Amino acid sequence: MNHTDLSKKIKDLLVLKQDDGTYHLFGQYHITKDSDNLYIVNCIKDSTISIKFGQLKYAVTWCVFHKNNKYKDINKIAELDERLDSLSMVITNHKRLAEKNVENRHIYLAKLSEDKIRRKEAQKAMDYYVEYSKYWQNKTFKEYTSH
Repeated sequence: MNHTDLSKKIKDLLVLKQDDGTYHLFGQYHITKDSDNLYIVNCIKDSTISIKFGQLKYAVTWCVFHKNNKYKDINKIAELDERLDSLSMVITNHKRLAEKNVENRHIYLAKLSEDKIRRKEAQKAMDYYVEYSKYWQNKTFKEYTSH
């Protein structure tokens, strides 16, 4: 095995957490946390790519799918992350309104129930992507360690 092949294989496997809290993945991505506690993915090879996620595992999932050229899926992952964040805020708001507004409590409780169902469906879809990204990475690790 030559030096170039080894370097590429190492980059394909490399996931580093730096002392400053940033992550470097596969020699292609940087993930940083901003002041709003969002995780920002920047692509080294394409400076136009900068995308925010509510959770680190979703940012990493996006990177795995992007690395594997699953462009349709990366859009869905970003959309699901945004939907989950939005639904969490709406649920919090509807809970607050149901507690404060006795007169319309049943309306807010119905909305809250619908929101929870939508969040559960979105979470199930996102969990699929997270699990699939783990599968891909484990498969990649096994391929490189078996050689």
